Amino acid sequence: MVSRGFHRLAMDVPLFRPAGDVSEYGEDVELFVCEACRKIEFHSLLDVAKAKSELPPLERYKQLYTYFSENKLRKIVQSENYQDEARRAAQILLNETFK
Repeated sequence: MVSRGFHRLAMDVPLFRPAGDVSEYGEDVELFVCEACRKIEFHSLLDVAKAKSELPPLERYKQLYTYFSENKLRKIVQSENYQDEARRAAQILLNETFK
């Protein structure tokens, strides 16, 4: 999975709203796309401003994967579709959390 950046995801926007006002009806997410199968995933971040700052990719992925299950982390480590930093972060979390 390759990160395609941060986007505002707005769902269930009311029909009668002031023009251009989507700020209270959306959520900031990071978009990931699998280059092999084109699967799309949206990852909601608790603190997008912090993630948008100058965090190194390894730290950003560790923050993103903190609450993932052991099975999901193992799949990330074994998959070639994830970036090296993402796989490294998943391996670190596996070693810290589940061993």
